[in-house]
Amino acid sequence: MTMSELLLPDQIKNHIVGMEYEQINVGCSQAGVYKYYSAKEVYYLKVEPKSGELDKEYKNMLWLNGKLPVPRIIAWASEKDTDYLLMADMGGNMLCDDFYLGDPHLTVSLLAQGINLLRTVDIKDCPIQNGLHTKLKDAAENIRLNRVDMSDWETSSNGFSSPQDLLDYLYSNIPRKEELVFTHGDYCFPNIFADKDQLTGFIDLGRAGVADLWQDVALCLRSLWHNFNTKEYDELLLKQLNIPMDKEKLNYYILLDEMF
Repeated sequence: MTMSELLLPDQIKNHIVGMEYEQINVGCSQAGVYKYYSAKEVYYLKVEPKSGELDKEYKNMLWLNGKLPVPRIIAWASEKDTDYLLMADMGGNMLCDDFYLGDPHLTVSLLAQGINLLRTVDIKDCPIQNGLHTKLKDAAENIRLNRVDMSDWETSSNGFSSPQDLLDYLYSNIPRKEELVFTHGDYCFPNIFADKDQLTGFIDLGRAGVADLWQDVALCLRSLWHNFNTKEYDELLLKQLNIPMDKEKLNYYILLDEMF
């Protein structure tokens, strides 16, 4: 048994005894992520302070089971100041894998498939609400708790002198109408998985919920720019989503993401 196993709650430890492990550093999650593996099984463990999003992610995944391809939950534990979520591997690779970075058209197609699949979730009785009222309230709480990292802001946000300055702008410039659908909430390459040309699922679902379609589209376009260093695939994505460009919402949701 490794030292790491000795420090984990029994609900988690009992599933990974004797397995090899390694830390995963891909993506922007605030949680610690570890891959546990043996000849028979591959699991992923997320560990995060209780003030984070892991509890939301766990509850969201429970609700999404059977509705979307999400990881199977192996075990959940919450002890003292820390939450733990152990999940089964769902197969495939992140869209930031070299295979996909070498084929932009395939990657755009998979990204569009993912957003269109998310849109199929029936939101009529969905308990997971994450529209602007909720997001702006959470942004204000992040400011209060000093969680907003200005050093990680996009160039486009440099005109704002403080998180409160940005939040004031967001409140004053709320888009006119929300086109509500089920959204991932952090729709970027490391959170979307595929096996060659087949979408296999979504991870990091702590910000998922009913919100404007552009919550996902804006962050998807930003992820395209970052990974391919061009905006030439914007039109291709929007065509496959069958929506027009909305620069107001594009800029707004990218700015909103600076608060998280």
